[in-house]
Amino acid sequence: MCSIIAILLLVVGGLLGFSAVEQTSGLAPTPQISVETVEVAPTLESPVATLQATAEAVPIPTQAISCATQDSAQDLAEMTQVIDAKIFEPAFWTARSDVGDQRTTTTWHSDKFGAVAYLEYLHFDCGVSQEQIDQYFTPQTFQTIMSSYSSYVQTAHCALNGLRLFEFDASFNDTQYHILYWVKQVTPTRVADFTLTFPIKQQSKLAEYAGRLFPALPTCQAASG
Repeated sequence: MCSIIAILLLVVGGLLGFSAVEQTSGLAPTPQISVETVEVAPTLESPVATLQATAEAVPIPTQAISCATQDSAQDLAEMTQVIDAKIFEPAFWTARSDVGDQRTTTTWHSDKFGAVAYLEYLHFDCGVSQEQIDQYFTPQTFQTIMSSYSSYVQTAHCALNGLRLFEFDASFNDTQYHILYWVKQVTPTRVADFTLTFPIKQQSKLAEYAGRLFPALPTCQAASG
């Protein structure tokens, strides 16, 4: 009887052992792992932002000096007092004026004479000295002013009672010109320059208009004589 019971126990144990192996053989479905998503609240300050510079930055001056500006209508009115604009007869000349932040200008063109006159009223709202004016009207400046000509050469330079005159010979499109360029400080903050350009063949007309515009200094030759 005992042997029969032992045999039965071995049989049952074998059956149970087989069942345990089958459960661990990998044939059963792989259990699914449930992953819980965790939301992380964004930080208001980046860690990089907390780093401090180890050296003191050198301050850079960025503030521009500001001076009181003059009304554009006043600039235009003052500019017209520099010369007698009636000298340029409407029958022979057409005029155009422009008002800007740094300058006020009037240009006269004459198709009849092939000539041009240009009045420029420069704005120096913080004031300008004679030394600054000398530094402004240099050979380098005139190189820019005369850049539209094929070639040019300064032929004279003179001054009389605060009025300065530069004279040039220039060429453009196979035409030779003579240029008179006057400069005068009008107020502590304003400087006027006036250019009169005529073809060489209209030399007598150039002399006529120059004498009417600036009778005290129409040419450097007149000043020296």
